[in-house]
Formats: sequence, C-alpha cells, structure tokens
Amino acid sequence: MERRELLLTSLGGLATAFIPRWILPLAGRGLETRRPERFSSLWREAHLALYFSDYRRACDLFQQARIIATGLDTDRQADCLEMLLEARDRLKQEERFLGEDRKEVKDDPANLSKRLQLTERLHQIGRYDEAEDQFQEIMRRPDELVAKKNSELWSRIGRFHYKGQRYWEAAQWFERTPETLSQWEGPYRTPEELLLRHIAAEPTLDRLLVSLALGKKDAAHVAAKLYISKLDRLPWPYRLILAQGGIDADAMYVEMFSSAV
Repeated sequence: MERRELLLTSLGGLATAFIPRWILPLAGRGLETRRPERFSSLWREAHLALYFSDYRRACDLFQQARIIATGLDTDRQADCLEMLLEARDRLKQEERFLGEDRKEVKDDPANLSKRLQLTERLHQIGRYDEAEDQFQEIMRRPDELVAKKNSELWSRIGRFHYKGQRYWEAAQWFERTPETLSQWEGPYRTPEELLLRHIAAEPTLDRLLVSLALGKKDAAHVAAKLYISKLDRLPWPYRLILAQGGIDADAMYVEMFSSAV
C-alpha cells in the first residue's frame, strides 16, 4: 500500500500503526539480558517493513520477534501474535491481486504503469528477484519514462530504487518530482486541506529518506523541518530513521510548537 493509500484510509489523514512504547534496559553481556534489546530491534524493523508495504519481510521479522518474545512477558507475546496476523492478512490480500496484475501486463505489455504495478506487488509479497526483473524491463525504456505523460511514475521508480539501496538513482528520480509543500501558507483549516498537504508532502518525505541515505544530513534536516512547519510531527518511521542517522526530529517539533501551548 502506498503512502497516499495509507493517508486515505487512516484516521484524520495520518498514517498510523500500533507501537507499544517499550522502555527497555540497556543490554548486558548475557543472552537473557540481550533478549529485550534484540526483541526491540526486530519489533521496530518489522513495523518499518509493514509501514513501507514490504509484507513478506514484515511477516518474517514479526515471527522472529515472536520467538524471542517467548522468553519475555505475555504482553509482548500477544503484541507479536497480533501484528504477525495483521501482516499475514495484508500479504494474502496482495497475493490475491497478483494474477490480475500479471494478466494486465500480458494483455498490454507496453504499458509502463501496469508493469510498475506488477513490480511493486511482487516486491510487497517478497518475490524480490522477479520484481527486480520486471523493474529492469521498465528501465530499458528510458525515453518513454522521462516523457511528461509518465510523470506520475517518477516518484514510484525512485522508491523502488531506494528499496534496492540504489540511492543515487533514487535521488535522480525524486528530483524530477516538484516539491510543492513549501507553497502552503499558514496552518491548515480543514480536513480536506490537511489531506492535500499530506499528498504534497510525499516528495518532501522521499527527499528526506534519500538525502539521509546519501549522507546529506543537512538536506535531510531541511526536509524534516519543512514537513513539521507545514504539517505536524513527522510520522514515527521517519523519526526513527532520522534518529538512526543522528537527527532528532522531535527536538525540531518541540522547538517549533512549544510556544503554542
């Protein structure tokens, strides 16, 4: 599911996920003292995979976390079971559409949008090699890809490059998509305007991720600050990824909005 779909289907236009705020002790040297830390790491990575629609990986990580949780409390065991079932349900939903996507491409092999949809679906269900093969079929038609009529595909192509850790290539495609979030002025006034701002924020979030991956922390900081100033607190996956890169997005949020209290 793309970010836009998450926005449309979640409360108030905000992408949400259930993430208990575990407060874990620092890991010691023994296996048992490392168990909470290992669980916490798997739990975060599983939620990131689920958020970014990598459902096969999410299932695998939640299952690993569930195994480790057997040596912890029942709350965490139940949380893992709940999230594993949810991830599996989403995986099965995507798998049901695969045959239809294949037929669409077979009937209209020249259609780039349909082939990209198949590529994304294959990646979501964990068929990574086949997804990459389909993606390379798309990339063999560069003149068509850069045509204005295919501009809606550019950010999606960038995201697939990003998932494949081809960050420089991802950045090139993200730059083709205009940044429009900065054009909004003042606080949002209606739920409809808030949704439009979230849609406009997609290129900003794309730039944030790839800038950080390329080691451009200043650019990532600027993108994060823009999002917060025009919308609100960054969604938790972006806060986590920024924190791993040494950027405290919540500190920016607190600095901007403390005076409003």
